Amino acid sequence: MTEPIVFDDTSVSSENNFQAVKVNNFRAQNVKTAVLIILFSIVCIMSIAAVVSEIAIMSNLEKLINGSGTAEEINEGVANIYKFVDGLQSIVFIPALIIFLFWNYSAYKNLETLNTGCCEHSPWWVVISYFVPIVFLYMPYKHMRQIWKGSDPNYTDPVGWMDAPSSLLVLFWWLAFLIKTILDFTASAWHKEFPSAESLYTYMQIKTLADFTEIFSAVFFVLVIINISRRQKLKMLKLMGIDANAV
Repeated sequence: MTEPIVFDDTSVSSENNFQAVKVNNFRAQNVKTAVLIILFSIVCIMSIAAVVSEIAIMSNLEKLINGSGTAEEINEGVANIYKFVDGLQSIVFIPALIIFLFWNYSAYKNLETLNTGCCEHSPWWVVISYFVPIVFLYMPYKHMRQIWKGSDPNYTDPVGWMDAPSSLLVLFWWLAFLIKTILDFTASAWHKEFPSAESLYTYMQIKTLADFTEIFSAVFFVLVIINISRRQKLKMLKLMGIDANAV
């Protein structure tokens, strides 16, 4: 009789005759995926709040530029909003980044278990590539694309998964992430000094675009990790000869 399989953050075990895959090495990552969904939902909500606040600040700046507002009002509004938003973003960003890197490591390592042959890079390089200049512009997307393709339950042989279709979700997530990163770098460079209300207005425009892009980045990211986690579990079951509908 087959032992029931529980997909959680512990190793999967079964008495099935499973030759191609070392089942004990598989990690379904239910907990990490759930936590990431919560954290990036918070990021999305904060980004929406930031966009609304920035639009309000730009409206006040327009009044200042037109001579119908005061600088004191603008500065107070900026300080109050950004102390709260920046503080909350920092609190959420650090654990979200750490958990995501663990999730990414395990998702890539799972490819070894999912009968995809030898992975092109080590799971550690997948994590490190996010912090290497120039390399981070493409390699993390390539790795996530490989994870998506290698997790396709319709391609179970060690070579065929390379022909599996990729996903626009992964592409859209990465493009949004890159655009947001570039806008953040631009805003940081601009933030050093505001010699005029006009320059502050330009800075707020860049920040608004960055936060608006982050909304899409967070949404696409959540969809990507949900689908990859689901696909990896389905492929594992298929490789074990277990009907997913029966579990």
